[in-house]
Amino acid sequence: MTPSSALARAALLQTLARRPAPLAALANAVGGTAFALGTGSRAVSASRTVQQLPPPSRSSEATETLLAQQMLDFMGLESDATAQESSVAAQLPITGVVMDVKNNIASISGLRRATIGSVVAISAAPRDGDTDERDSDADAVQPLCRGIVLFLEKKVVQVALLSERGRPGAVRAVQSGMRVALESEQLEIAASVAKLAGRAVDPLGEPLDLVYSDSDSEDAAPEPAGSTERVPIAWGTKTVPGLLQRRPLSEPFATGILALDCFQPLAFGHRFALLGPRNSGKTRLVLDIIVQQVNASRAAGRAPPHFVYVSVGKSALRVQQTLDFLARAGALPHTTLVAADDRASLISQYLAPFAGCALAEFFMRRAPSRQSVVVYDDLASHTVVVESLVQTMKLPRISQLSLSAHEVLMERSAALADGHSLTTFALADAPDSSAGESTAFAQKMRAIVDDAVTLEGPLALQRVYPPVDVLRPGGSIRGPPFQAAALWKHAAALRALVNRASLTKANADVSKTLGLEVEPEDLEELAVRDLVRQFFVQPPLAPTSAAADVARAVGVCFLAGAHVRRLPPGVAIWDFVHAVMRALGEQAPELLHLLETHPRDQVWPPYVEDELAAVFAAEIATLRKTRQAARDPRRRGR
Repeated sequence: MTPSSALARAALLQTLARRPAPLAALANAVGGTAFALGTGSRAVSASRTVQQLPPPSRSSEATETLLAQQMLDFMGLESDATAQESSVAAQLPITGVVMDVKNNIASISGLRRATIGSVVAISAAPRDGDTDERDSDADAVQPLCRGIVLFLEKKVVQVALLSERGRPGAVRAVQSGMRVALESEQLEIAASVAKLAGRAVDPLGEPLDLVYSDSDSEDAAPEPAGSTERVPIAWGTKTVPGLLQRRPLSEPFATGILALDCFQPLAFGHRFALLGPRNSGKTRLVLDIIVQQVNASRAAGRAPPHFVYVSVGKSALRVQQTLDFLARAGALPHTTLVAADDRASLISQYLAPFAGCALAEFFMRRAPSRQSVVVYDDLASHTVVVESLVQTMKLPRISQLSLSAHEVLMERSAALADGHSLTTFALADAPDSSAGESTAFAQKMRAIVDDAVTLEGPLALQRVYPPVDVLRPGGSIRGPPFQAAALWKHAAALRALVNRASLTKANADVSKTLGLEVEPEDLEELAVRDLVRQFFVQPPLAPTSAAADVARAVGVCFLAGAHVRRLPPGVAIWDFVHAVMRALGEQAPELLHLLETHPRDQVWPPYVEDELAAVFAAEIATLRKTRQAARDPRRRGR
């Protein structure tokens, strides 16, 4: 060490000795070594230099701590230079010091090698006289608390403190002056299929007390050795699959919701948003999709995809109800719930979506189906958590974009070239379309997903399920392989009819306002519009089967054709469709068999549509005769 370094070090130590803790303790920790560096005239010079220093000015505790860290950095300059020569010294962490703690967010000076997502260990500041013991076996000291790096500034690191089970007061005990060391470069949680399937865990992988699972038994088989993996929790762009790792979306994802499967068909690897106001049924709809997909996979004799349901900011009762619903429906063994309720810390609620996405990627690799689906319920609550963290750390508002990382979450959804796939359902609160307004968050969500649907609050209040306005004008519909070619052909024609009917409805409303009569052709089109709305209303958890799929395709074909205008008024559309299916089974079983076995990638031949049209005409004629006979007593008597 050079004489100038020894003089500067001695001056700093003498200054720190005159100041309050934690600097006095820090000066005692290194004082003996520092003042022993110089002897004779050098020691006298150091003493004279210290005496010439001005008296210390009054400063905040954070400034005192920052000065301590600057001294540690200065004293480590030469040791860092020699660390490259010793492999043991090269593994020593670059430490930091806690400057300030607010709302479980610590501002730490130092941690030169920390990156966003790094895990740090915070240890209590040493007492006077304990320095040698601390330095001799610092590795044996149990950390008081751990934290994760959220944001990096020029000289300060923002760290969120993680609460551990069994140590509830550890986070509150963290205070300025405590030492911080880098523990790992990334947060990791232990994961295995046996540990997580059918369970509810927190974002750190610990089981929740409210878990409902039939597998919680003492007689359960132990996990095989080596089955547990360490799953990294990250939210950077490096987690996004590259272009060469992806493949085109080709495998259809049947939701069991007719309005979605008809007008907005999905595929494995899609990113889909469910928007709507509070209490509009977003959670119920996505739970219905989970159960429908599990039941459809079982009926087809294939392994269901694994679902990871992420609940952010919901009440513990709401989480328990979700588990109970999945358990009663038989879908819980294929579901993992990651929950951070409204009583959890901000960092726990913040990490929940990233932990859920990481576990979904884990199950994508480990599940027999090679497919996983992650549900975020909901990202609007997660945005509120991010805003709170930004305000606590006093960061510029622009940093909220990188801290939320919603775009990264959506980009991690993909169909991969090796056959695996990760599908995303993102739920978020947003005004319904009837309000005529859209928030910036809703626009952002629509921009980062492949498709979105808005649930209508008024329809939900009327007990309409699903509360989707199928009469809103829309664009083109994705065809094969997302849905059967025959269904796509008639659904596109039905969408065109709905768009024309919407314009007709607007003109009819204006005519009624002005006291004008509506044309008969327009009245027929409005009647068809009512039948379309009636057709897409279904009970929750409606059973799906090959026969049900054919009935839906036949119904869409009827609504999109010309025969629908001849249907007698007052006839329920599904009663008519079921009558047509019975007629096919009794009078044209060959045609029904052809409809059930027809290839998905081919439209129905013209002769099939002609025979269906003949069946439609015959059933309409039968209905008219039945109604006419009911009105005429003489014909009824005959």
